[in-house]
Amino acid sequence: MSVRAAFETETRVLPLAQILPTRQITPQVRATRKYRAIRSSIAAVGVVEPLVVHPQAGDRYVLL
Repeated sequence: MSVRAAFETETRVLPLAQILPTRQITPQVRATRKYRAIRSSIAAVGVVEPLVVHPQAGDRYVLL
């Protein structure tokens, strides 16, 4: 029995402008301790794992 991968096996580099958010981040969310901690971690270490996206019309990708 063969199993087909449900994702691409190669990593793509995309311009950030092509990646659409799944929701808008409100000022109230940006003010939370958790959001600030995540933002600080990304600033200090970077993104450790690649983002997962799904293609959309018009050469855009939605962030999963």
